Amino acid sequence: KSLRILLLSLISAFPLLVDTFLILLFSFFFFGIAGLHLFSGILLSQCYYKDENNVEIFTGEICGNNLCSITSTGIMTFCGKATSNPNYDTIKFDDIFSSLRQVYQIVTLDKWTSIMYSIQKGFSNYTSIYFISVVIFGSFFLMNLTLAIIKVKFSYIHDSINNKKQIDKKQNNNFDLWILKKLGIWRR
Repeated sequence: KSLRILLLSLISAFPLLVDTFLILLFSFFFFGIAGLHLFSGILLSQCYYKDENNVEIFTGEICGNNLCSITSTGIMTFCGKATSNPNYDTIKFDDIFSSLRQVYQIVTLDKWTSIMYSIQKGFSNYTSIYFISVVIFGSFFLMNLTLAIIKVKFSYIHDSINNKKQIDKKQNNNFDLWILKKLGIWRR
């Protein structure tokens, strides 16, 4: 019974959800393209040092403005371009697909702060404006808009089914009264 109400509400909300999905898709592309243009290649700048055989070994630490530190063993590190991005090449804004994936991860609030901190190390602290705007608009506004549409349709279907039950109950009571009058049992 409740599954029927839920499915009816989802089916009736589908046209409105398509519109919301289009707005969501547009905002994903907007923030994805903005992230692509702002942060493309930023995370490839990583600190490295040269060992005794003069082989460059990247530490995985992101460097911005050519700032690298001294390692725990006292070796001086330098800033250079690595061949892969951090976390096994998963955090990156280098192409549109990875940029859209990062926007999706930010909107779902799944470890979005680690992405923001990595970009801040390589670019600027002002990148938090981009990330917070994606969180506010994508997570808080658009996702809640989707849930509000589903809730409104669910309430509408639930109320209409309850009203139908009340009307049926009244009709059944009237039908019983009609039978009683017909049989001559009911007198006024």
